[in-house]
Amino acid sequence: MTFDKSGYQIFKLTIHEHTGTHFDAPLHFSKDGAAVADLPVENLMAPPCVVDIAAKAAEDANAMVMKEVIDAWIAANGEIPVGACIGMHSGRAAKVGARADTLAETCDRVRAGPC
Repeated sequence: MTFDKSGYQIFKLTIHEHTGTHFDAPLHFSKDGAAVADLPVENLMAPPCVVDIAAKAAEDANAMVMKEVIDAWIAANGEIPVGACIGMHSGRAAKVGARADTLAETCDRVRAGPC
């Protein structure tokens, strides 16, 4: 897609199916690796911890999860459980489907190249 046609630019990235981060990757790269059907369901579940940096990301498009963000999460919620799955909420999902003026504004702040 080009800016002239759609009001934004999107570049296409193509990868082969078995080079991604599938949770059955051991089967793809090992003669005796585990397949999805062989994985115990309890190995696929983890306590979730969602770190919210949406306010920070609204001010800084390059916002990152830093140690102080994790420390604040722990202070508010308690220790991160062993085996937890930590997610980050940046608020950027609100930009999905955004028009060019919103995307251009984000690109101007990021200055990391074409969006």
